[in-house]
This record gives sequence, C-alpha cells and structure tokens, in this order.
Amino acid sequence: MEISETPPPRNATRSLPGKIYDVLSGFGLATITMLLLGLLTWFATLEQIDNGLYPTLTKYFDWKAVFLLPELNGKMVPLPLPGGYWVCAVLLLNLILGGIVRIRKGWRHYGNLIAHFGIIFMLAGGGVAHHFSERGNMAVGEGESSNAAEDYFEYVVEVTEIKDGKAGNIQVIRGKDIDEDRKSVV
Repeated sequence: MEISETPPPRNATRSLPGKIYDVLSGFGLATITMLLLGLLTWFATLEQIDNGLYPTLTKYFDWKAVFLLPELNGKMVPLPLPGGYWVCAVLLLNLILGGIVRIRKGWRHYGNLIAHFGIIFMLAGGGVAHHFSERGNMAVGEGESSNAAEDYFEYVVEVTEIKDGKAGNIQVIRGKDIDEDRKSVV
C-alpha cells in the first residue's frame, strides 16, 4: 500500500491590495478604533471640567486634530492619541468594508446588516453635521418676531452708520478675521 505524500493545497499569497483590504475590513481594526474612541471620550470628559465643552470638543474631535496629547488635572499625559474625527473616519471605512461588503449575507444576518447600516448612517450624519451645520439660538417671545440668531461658537462685530434714525449698510467682521493676540482686524 503506497501513501502519497502530496502536501495540502497551499493558499495563494494575497496581493498587497488584498492585504490592505483585509486589514481595513478586519475585526481587529474595528476593535482598536472602538477602544481609541472610548479613550478619547474618557479623556475629553475629564478635560472638559477645566477647559469647557467647546474648546475640548475642538481639541479632541475637530478634523484639524490629527494627533493630540490629553491632559488630566492640568498635566499633560504622555500618550499621543489620534484625533477623534479621524478615528471615526477609519471606523466608518471599516464598517463599510467589513460590516457591509465582507459580512455574510442571508436572511439570518439581516439584523447584523441593519445594525451596521445604522452605525454607518450615524457616523456619516455626524460628519455632515460637523462640516455643514450652523448652531445658534433665536430668542422669540410670544407674539414677537425676530430676524437675528446668535451663533453658539462664533463671535462677530457688526458696525453700521445710523442717519436720521435709520441704519445703513451693516458691516460684519467675523470672529475668524479678528486676531486674538493683537486684538485687531487681520
């Protein structure tokens, strides 16, 4: 009786794009991004006590914050973390590739697909709101009307000349055009 010693079929080596796809759609990347978001949220919550809500959100979750160093009790923590916006962007890509494209399909897995789609829509909606929303307050009493709203985050200087009791053209200087160090218009 002769036994043939043929090796089992060898898996073909993946190409570089295939390996990149495997990493971007993998469960490991999803786990890392979720842990990073948990750390960022925890540090931001603690830092918010000393610095306030808006500056802390800008530091941790603005698209310009690529890397940051958290602070605890006014002391820098030597743990460089990626910005929350970019961690969410990587998580969004991971959910699309791994949670929609790569996931098993079938009637038994619809709940899983719905959950992944829900998270994708929330992340995409957060990105759209981050870039395109304007938030403010318009105080209107009963029976009154208003045509002005106060922006929550941006301060402006409005100047107008009043002649004969009537306002002329209103000139607006936006907060981003005012240099905070010199307190002058750029």
